[in-house]
Amino acid sequence: NLDNVDGADEGALDDYQSRLAAAILERVFATCRARGIHLVVQSIPLFVATPGGEQLVDAFPHEHFDVERVGLSFVAMRPLLEGRFGEDPLYHRRSHFHWTPFSNELSGRALAAALLASGALDARERPVGARADGE
Repeated sequence: NLDNVDGADEGALDDYQSRLAAAILERVFATCRARGIHLVVQSIPLFVATPGGEQLVDAFPHEHFDVERVGLSFVAMRPLLEGRFGEDPLYHRRSHFHWTPFSNELSGRALAAALLASGALDARERPVGARADGE
């Protein structure tokens, strides 16, 4: 665990973890593309409580992973959750801050909309073995 490295620069660790996450996503994306599978990636924000208040933090490695590509749908949950922040319970506070049923419903609707918009579910119109993105 890199968080336990003595003398480690926190910024360097954050950058390493961000690059590692992006590399894993690249590998998953390449595997999906090779098999003609449309990949849906969802960014789940962290709930952070500070002396200045509570906030949702997007920790997705945008600087290392391009989400604007053919064969990929990206669902950023922070904007959807922030719109309800303080109005509806979004995270269970007496657990490990898992989402509430309300947040899970928002997520499910957003993922379904992304899949429908991508056309990845239109298998009836594709020959068996054809790529979902038409390439």
